[in-house]
Amino acid sequence: ALLSLVTALLYSGASTQGCDVNCNSARVPFLELKPEERAREFDSRLADALSSILHVAARAAADRRAKALAQLEKKIISSAEQEEHWNSAKSEERRSSKKGTGSDLMKKQKLKRRMWLCPVCRW
Repeated sequence: ALLSLVTALLYSGASTQGCDVNCNSARVPFLELKPEERAREFDSRLADALSSILHVAARAAADRRAKALAQLEKKIISSAEQEEHWNSAKSEERRSSKKGTGSDLMKKQKLKRRMWLCPVCRW
């Protein structure tokens, strides 16, 4: 499957430009190149195709982490609100400091740190 993706990106002329993957470059399509030109262009176009795949995967990983962080923050807020319902005196202190359970806060801090790391470091 990966070989098919790379081949398709190679022939489409995909490259990473800024924060997007662009297949509408001004380059001559790979199929229209002469054999000598293909050999000369192959390495750079292969690098562009692979970097495009990595860029899309990294963006998807960052989006998943942001979504998980938002869900965890929502969980922390809802648990604080539930606790307020059951015990108004203690929940007032928790709401003012916006604390959830200790494990939730640790997860939140860990997710925030990981969001700023390169998502492809573990690959």
